[in-house]
Amino acid sequence: MKKLITIGMAMCCFLTITGFTIAEVREYFQVAQNRVTKTIREEIPLDVEIDRLELLLTKTDRQVSRQKYQVAKSKVLLEEADTILLSQQNDCETILDSMRTLRKVQKQGGNNLQVGCHRVSSDEIAQALAYKLNAYQLKTSSWEARKRAVEQQRAAYNKLYTGYTEWNQKRQLLSHRLETLRSRLAANQAGNTQSGQTFQTTDLARATELADEIEQKLKIAETQQALGTAPFEGLIQERSAGTRDVTAEVDQLLETTQSSSIK
Repeated sequence: MKKLITIGMAMCCFLTITGFTIAEVREYFQVAQNRVTKTIREEIPLDVEIDRLELLLTKTDRQVSRQKYQVAKSKVLLEEADTILLSQQNDCETILDSMRTLRKVQKQGGNNLQVGCHRVSSDEIAQALAYKLNAYQLKTSSWEARKRAVEQQRAAYNKLYTGYTEWNQKRQLLSHRLETLRSRLAANQAGNTQSGQTFQTTDLARATELADEIEQKLKIAETQQALGTAPFEGLIQERSAGTRDVTAEVDQLLETTQSSSIK
């Protein structure tokens, strides 16, 4: 209780300082609540919303059996009512045929009249006609009342059947839309993944550079092999081919000089 009083006093102080009324505070709170709700709804992923749509359709799938039961029950009751109505109509026709027969006999005249296997008086025929007429009037009144009830029942069934048909068509249409939305979301996610994909090219560039270097070294080795000798070996051979025989030249020079000095 003390906490409530403290909160109430703090609220009064806040309203007094800021100059807001309780209605204004309630309005600001409602605006803030609406913005928070809108922000949260915008941040919900599309796949979550599609799953929620599928959940709602699953609930309607469970409602189908109940809807079908109501339609089927209404149809059976209407058929039973039509059967009873037809039976009452036949009863009225039977009574009417009986009155026609009695009137034919009555028109023959006389006190003793032949009706089937029996002989009856004109008074008995008059009493039978009165009874048949009363029964016919009661049957007809009951038939007309039931006919009006059956017509109302038929109109209710037609309305129920039409409503169920429209409801089921909308449910099937939503099922197709769900599959379409799911396919479009999958295509959109695949496109975003491909467009936003980044590839690391550093290692690939280093590997390419190393491959070029190896290929260059192999070309040099293949060229050397095609020449048949290594570079230094050729230089040694060239140098060896140009070496002078110094000893022979000195001996020849001394012989020549000695021969010249003796002369």
